[in-house]
Amino acid sequence: RLLGELGRRGLLEEATRTSVRWTAGLLTLTRVADTASVILVQNPATAHRIGARAKTSILSNAIAVDVGEVPSAGSRTRDIAFVGRLVPWKGARLAVRTMRYVSAPGATLRIYGDGDERESIVKASQRWGVADRVSFEGQLPRRQLLTQIAQAGVVLHPALHEEGGIAVAETLAMGTPLVCLEHGGPAELVRQWQQSPSITVTPAWPGATAEEMQDQVADKLEKRLQELELFDYVKTYTRPGVTVIQVQLRDTARAKEVDDAWYQVRKKLNDSRPTLPQGVQGPFFND
Repeated sequence: RLLGELGRRGLLEEATRTSVRWTAGLLTLTRVADTASVILVQNPATAHRIGARAKTSILSNAIAVDVGEVPSAGSRTRDIAFVGRLVPWKGARLAVRTMRYVSAPGATLRIYGDGDERESIVKASQRWGVADRVSFEGQLPRRQLLTQIAQAGVVLHPALHEEGGIAVAETLAMGTPLVCLEHGGPAELVRQWQQSPSITVTPAWPGATAEEMQDQVADKLEKRLQELELFDYVKTYTRPGVTVIQVQLRDTARAKEVDDAWYQVRKKLNDSRPTLPQGVQGPFFND
């Protein structure tokens, strides 16, 4: 459903990439699987490609990221940060498109990175009427970029495929809220990250409109979440049939308190299931 975000050039590049990876897989995976004692992969999607032919273990190289000393965020800005090369599969067009649904006053999408797709993304922002809320910051030195990430209200990482995701790991290391697609390396990093102050809750209701999802599902769950002692805020993204609720704990939450807080989140939302409309699936959790 997201292939349209790639554009014509992106679709051609993606078709070429898929063909090359499929051919390379046929030539190498069988031989490797037959000889290796264990194969380290970066995410479940790669493990699935290997299948049961060999023992696999998921270990993202991004978990070794070192951000050094970064100034404390203090009071976060209303910036929505996108970090990455401006190539089709990184999803910058999708990030710009989301601004059509962001109503928070002063919220600005700041795009850190450059590439051949910049001109088409600029035109897309103008066509969708959000150009005044999208700022192209270009490439920054890493230390300066990390400072911006540490202060951002949220980092949006809508890459359509990503083996690991160094920018994702840097975001998590600094405690900045993160929104990513539920597949590939970024989602696996979120699952593996210890004491992350963020959790993603995803209830589904096949056939429901976006308005029904918000009024009859998301609003009820958000009210229960506000009862949490360490609750800070939620960011909710609703579309027909699905709601994604990202829960953020207070910056003052200590590491030993985080696990109990997530237990409370699960308990409260699971206890809320009888109050949701018939046919709702979940909520499912990604912490």
